[in-house]
Amino acid sequence: VGFDRHGKGAGLKREQIEYWVDESLRKLGTDYIDLYYAHTDDANTPLEETMEAFDSLVKKGKVRTLGASNYDSWRLAEANMIAENNGWTPYSAMQQRFTYLNARAGYAPKYTFNEIVNRERLRFLVDKNMPLVAYSCLCKGAYESDARLPEDQEGGARLEFIRNMANEMGVNPSALVIAWLVNLYKLEDHPRVIPLFSCTSKHLEDNLRGIEIELTVDELKKMNSI
Repeated sequence: VGFDRHGKGAGLKREQIEYWVDESLRKLGTDYIDLYYAHTDDANTPLEETMEAFDSLVKKGKVRTLGASNYDSWRLAEANMIAENNGWTPYSAMQQRFTYLNARAGYAPKYTFNEIVNRERLRFLVDKNMPLVAYSCLCKGAYESDARLPEDQEGGARLEFIRNMANEMGVNPSALVIAWLVNLYKLEDHPRVIPLFSCTSKHLEDNLRGIEIELTVDELKKMNSI
């Protein structure tokens, strides 16, 4: 909830949150949602209103846990401070764009809050003991095809390195990216990361091999140093 859907308007006002959770429950055919996201921040609605509305959904049993997507770190911290001071349910997961390739310097994000994860955000999540759900982590297939590389991502040495390493390990590059993500917690100042990706059915099994790959701290440091 948060982006404009069906012309109903964007935002995290109480009435919007309550309307869209009921729509989601109806469409999913279920009584509750395990993890309900504020899909993007709403600077025009007081955080108190947003967090109290989310908390009411938890208390009613419609939602189990809350997540924040496309939030600045300081805004998430402020939202959770407000929630905790009032005995409301805080956000317990952050969903943000994150992948192995570096962001292209000076490239303006498409949306105001749609910025790629940086080191400060990773340290923030470690400090708050909060997992990162990494969306767009496979760059729309760019690890296998240069033609799919997004304009705001750099290829270069990192892309060449991970392709070569994947070839040596006998896996596809996307699988190695997933392995990198799920092993990052072994490094200081890195939280646990949950990769969120889509792919065709023929690539799914290959990509999921990455979950089973154990990378050492030395391998992770080498990958990050490129």
